[in-house]
Order: sequence, then C-alpha cells, then structure tokens
Amino acid sequence: MMGLAAGGFATLLALAASELLLRIAWNRPAGRYIRGAYWKYMLPDAELGFLPKPNTLVEYPRFQASFTTNSQGLRGPEHAAMKMPQIRRIVVLGDSFAWGHGVGTGQAFPEVLEKLVPKVEVINLGVPGFNVRTALQYFERLGAQYQPDIVLLALCQNDIHDLDALERREVGAPSSGQDADQAAPRESGGGAFRTLKQFLDDHSYLYAMCIRAVNANKTMARAAVRCGLKEELAGFELLDDNLQASLINPPPPVQRAVAQVKSDLLRLDASVRSHRGRLLVAMIPSLQAVTPEELVNSIAYTRYDVADFDMDAPYRMLGRFFAEHDIPFVDPLPAFRAAHARGAALYLAGDLHFNREGHRLFAELVAPALGTMLDEQQATLAAQAPDSKHD
Repeated sequence: MMGLAAGGFATLLALAASELLLRIAWNRPAGRYIRGAYWKYMLPDAELGFLPKPNTLVEYPRFQASFTTNSQGLRGPEHAAMKMPQIRRIVVLGDSFAWGHGVGTGQAFPEVLEKLVPKVEVINLGVPGFNVRTALQYFERLGAQYQPDIVLLALCQNDIHDLDALERREVGAPSSGQDADQAAPRESGGGAFRTLKQFLDDHSYLYAMCIRAVNANKTMARAAVRCGLKEELAGFELLDDNLQASLINPPPPVQRAVAQVKSDLLRLDASVRSHRGRLLVAMIPSLQAVTPEELVNSIAYTRYDVADFDMDAPYRMLGRFFAEHDIPFVDPLPAFRAAHARGAALYLAGDLHFNREGHRLFAELVAPALGTMLDEQQATLAAQAPDSKHD
C-alpha cells in the first residue's frame, strides 16, 4: 500500500509539473477560443451582426500585441471624409486578417502598405468574421464615404462558404465562443462524461495537448474511434472552412458557395465602380495551402485524405473568374510557399493568422499591383483633363 501511495503521489506530481511547464512554454492553439477573443471588442449591429467598438484598446496578451480603434471603430488613426489634395486613398475590406489579429500597431498589412506605396492613405475596414457580402454592406455604409481610389479586398478561402446554410444555423448573436473556422472534433460519451472532458479541455493544458495530439494524427484518431473514446471521424460538416473549396469532388454546398461568392464579388465590383473607384482582390494564402503538414493535421480527425484535396484549385478558379470580369487579382500563394520552404515563419504560433512577417510579405506582394492601378488612374485623369492651351 505504501508503494502504491508513493507511486500515485509521484504520478500526480509529474502531471502537475507537466501542466505547469505547458502553461509556461506551450503556445496553445487558439482553436475555438479565437472568436471568443473578438467579442469583447464588438458591438451588436442590426444589419451586419456586429462591428468593432470605437476608441478601444484591443489587446492580444498571448502575442504581446495591441492596437487602438478610432472613433469609427476602425483600426488606426482618424480619417477625414474629404481627401487631401495629391493623396490617393485605399480602403481595405476583409476579415480578421485585415483587422490584424494578433499583431500590434503598425504591423498589419494595411499599415505596411501605407509605408510601401507613396502618397497614399490606407483606411482599414477589416472586421473579424466578415465575408464578401458583409464587406460589401460595410463598404456601402461607410467605406464609400471616404471616396477611395482603390478598394482592396483581402479574400480568404473560408469566404467560399454556403452563407445561406450558415444563416439557417445561426441561433442568435455570436456569443457562444465557437469560431466558424475552428469546428472542434466531437468527443464520445454524453452527460457528465462529456461535461467532464469539456471542463478538462477548458482548464487543463495537459489534457488539451493530449486531445490535440490525437486529433492531429490520423492513426491515433482512428484508434480512439475504434476504442469508443471518440465518435466517428468527421465528415464534410466538420471539415475546416479553409479546406471545403479545395475538395476535388466538392459536394453541393461547396458548389452553392462558389456561386454565392462570385455573385457577391460582382456586386462589390459594381458598387466600387459606381463610386468611381477600382476593385483589387488579393487572396489570403491559407495555412494549409502553404504548409503541407498543416493540411495533414487539419484532416486527421476526418474521413478525408490528402489525395481528396487540390489546394491550388480555389486560386486557379478565382484567377480565371477575375480575368473574365476585368478585376485585378493578386495571388500570393507561390511566394508564401517559397518563403516557407526557405524556413520563414509567416503565421502566428498555434494560430492560422499571419504574424508580422506574414503581413509584411503580403503587403510587399500587393503593393506593386496597387502602384500600377494608381498610376493608370492618374494617367486616365490626365488624359481626360481639358488642355490648358485651349482654356
């Protein structure tokens, strides 16, 4: 009995030490906590669902980053409605990537663009959780007031989503803390057993690491299912949103999502043109498209294999679409893959968003296209101006 007691005490001590070390050293993946980190900085909005709070300090202690919002709730300084002479204006639309999740003042790509492109003012209308449709509504409500020369849409793969089905699943304001991009694999068992496991996942780093290790390994995930520790491997309904549009044989929801996003993009382009601006679309390279091992991890607890995906498919499809409709398009994926192959870290630790280097690279890839479009606009205006000799 003394030996058993000593062994039990040693085991508990080792578990406690492991928990302490993980809390100090492990950058726990944000997972379902990502969206929960946003809501304290948001206010309800009848049309758009939510918008950032004005004059607010946004903090990311995990990444030692912070920034402030202005009186309009936009990241960055105040902006007058009227443009200054000789200053071109760019309005950025997008989601948490444009918002600058996890990076501090001056580090998000809209802020970097303002330094790279001469004589421009960049106004960031990025809002976490927004898609093309809500970005269009936000542009028509606020963005158009700034009279932009160029509207830059930062488009994510998870924007290719069946929005009608998503709206049908919504049960109210986004206060549940569940991030649509991070659907968690379901645990087996019910009642008190599931509640206990949820409690451990919320409060124990050691338990959370073990669960994530299983969920990110196809062999262990399938073994856990066979042992009854987990439910059946997830199907399409729990597939990461960043991967749905990359399926080689997409189901009807993906086909509907593609049609929806194309329609919304054309509506956005028409709206921007009606306000005498031009639309530029730049694709946000997803973590799984850049890093092959992340694709493997993302589908470990699913019925899918790597061979079921073509990670380049959404980029090719959208490239053809934009060429057909005369919408300038920037595809940074090849450059991001090359940088990753050289060993560059472009995403936040344990997170799917850009770190400061990812934002910098993205801005450097977009800046030439912006410069070209602004020069073309300037040349067109000069050609249309009346000849001073004939005044």
